[in-house]
Amino acid sequence: MNEAYDHILNRHSCRAYESIAVEHDKLEAIIKAGLHAPTAMNRQETHFTVVSGENLTRLINAVVEAILSGELYYSREIDASFRPHYDAPYLILVSAPTENPFSCQDCSCALENIFLAASALGLGSCWINIFLHACKTPSVRSIMTELGVPCGNTVYAGAAIGYPSDPLRIVEHDPNGRVVWS
Repeated sequence: MNEAYDHILNRHSCRAYESIAVEHDKLEAIIKAGLHAPTAMNRQETHFTVVSGENLTRLINAVVEAILSGELYYSREIDASFRPHYDAPYLILVSAPTENPFSCQDCSCALENIFLAASALGLGSCWINIFLHACKTPSVRSIMTELGVPCGNTVYAGAAIGYPSDPLRIVEHDPNGRVVWS
């Protein structure tokens, strides 16, 4: 149909990244796409915290430690080598004010724009859910706040961003039972 539609159909989660830097202009373009996502009543309260390098290592280590200590629930057993962001070199934490009843939806729209922009720029991306619960964990939350997540915001998810190290796995999407025309 067109290039935008192709990215919607062909974007897939990336779970293996090169350890090379992403050009700053590409990261800015991805954030700009997130900023242009729709928000309820045009509030435009979504906030983006781009984390990399030592700050990313500190954040991930805090999440892993919170899981290992039992402070943060995770659905499977892990060890200290666990990396919930698949070692992507960048993580974009997407947050919005906790009191806004539409923050979850606003952040979800922003994340989808981020993923589509990353795909259009030849980058891999993956939705990382653990940050919703991690931001409620005091030890992790203090680091998030230090990194720039506003105190009154909930982090609804993170977007792992980087260059894929492996070809992305193509997944077929079966509409049977998922679409009803009435």
